[in-house]
Amino acid sequence: MKLIVIPCSWCKLWSHQIQNESFSLNEEDRFEDHIGDLRPSVLLGRKKYQNMLKDKSVPALDRYNGILYKTDSSLRARLSEAIRQAAVQVVILSGGYGAVTASQRIRWYNQPFEFDHWLQHKLPEALVRFAEGLKPDSITGLFKSPSEAPGTSRCSMQRAEAFLHVLNRMIAISSNSRVRS
Repeated sequence: MKLIVIPCSWCKLWSHQIQNESFSLNEEDRFEDHIGDLRPSVLLGRKKYQNMLKDKSVPALDRYNGILYKTDSSLRARLSEAIRQAAVQVVILSGGYGAVTASQRIRWYNQPFEFDHWLQHKLPEALVRFAEGLKPDSITGLFKSPSEAPGTSRCSMQRAEAFLHVLNRMIAISSNSRVRS
């Protein structure tokens, strides 16, 4: 199995804009169900943003709609099928949730990723725990270099650096795993 770690996007779809959800409710696999005793810390971190949540819950893979999520019209269908076949697991780093799986149902929010907040709530350790339980053959982080993005703001550069820092913390999970970013 491969583990793919990707950032959330500022652009999000409202539930009425999603015609077919990638995952049914009974296919939901929640990040926090795989991190053992770190679960309370991550859930506590999410409480800070509870008042910002809007709309009904939909799978995270369907909610986000930034450039990465729109690069290929069949991306969602291909990823969801690979997840169902247990060939891939996708973790999305999220400003409002910390980290979620692609099938995890989330609500609409407008919150940049605050690395210091998630560091305080043990997100890097939770990601490592998640990866330890998964025992992936490889870990891939799909992050665009801030210097390559036209009109990149200082905020998005800090966000990209934070995402890369979290990915680097995951390197130690297994000597057999290869990590690419």
